[in-house]
Amino acid sequence: MQRLNENEIHALRYYEGILEEKEKDPFWQDAKAYVTFNSLFFSGMETEIARSAEQRKLNPVIALEREQLFSFAADLYSACTKYKHDVLHVYRVERLVDYRKFCENGHVTSFLSTSRNGFLEAYEDKFDLVLMDLEIAPEVSCIDLMEMIPGKKKEEGEVLIAPYSTLEVEELPLNRELAKITDGNGNPAAVYCKVHIGRGKLPEHTSPVLFTKTDEEAVKNFFAALNMHAVPEETAVDGYLRYKAGLQAKMQDAFAAIQKLPQ
Repeated sequence: MQRLNENEIHALRYYEGILEEKEKDPFWQDAKAYVTFNSLFFSGMETEIARSAEQRKLNPVIALEREQLFSFAADLYSACTKYKHDVLHVYRVERLVDYRKFCENGHVTSFLSTSRNGFLEAYEDKFDLVLMDLEIAPEVSCIDLMEMIPGKKKEEGEVLIAPYSTLEVEELPLNRELAKITDGNGNPAAVYCKVHIGRGKLPEHTSPVLFTKTDEEAVKNFFAALNMHAVPEETAVDGYLRYKAGLQAKMQDAFAAIQKLPQ
């Protein structure tokens, strides 16, 4: 198993919300950066609307500082490729809107935090829960943070799965114990499923990527509206989605380059 380099460790710690005092760039000063970061991997705007409804703030800096964003994403992905493992059994509580995107696409859309430690009794910060019981195949790019990050708390048992890993889903009825698990509205889970995670294949794209000042302004306006729980203007939506598609293409290129490196 390859050791992580300093940039990979820094990226993983930042994903976990650990801020470094020496970092003055606004990109590296958001302890909840993963909220905005992961939304950038999804098509449409459903996940952003859902995260806003959960009182989660969307930070335009994470989307607009592209150099830092691409470096962060590449270092996370690279770290996931270095962890060698057998079959892993983990759990995830997902919001329904994101789960539907997973199923629609046939793969994990963003980086996905999971736990070896099962489900909690309640999730007050999420609505329309999906309880996912996951089996991760040995060839999947993922990382056990307890094993790979110095000082990581062992009781958390977190395993981070790389985006575009394939998934096969079997939805099952809630048993009596699972039906006791509630969301922020006190409702039981909408879905319980068993999921097999397999090695992913990156999407292909051929269109040139252009980032314009107009679309950058649209990103700011889109996030500002959602953070105020307002409806974004159509021009802001269009510009944001166009900008986000460009980010996705660039991150996919970076991941493809990492896959070609000797492991």
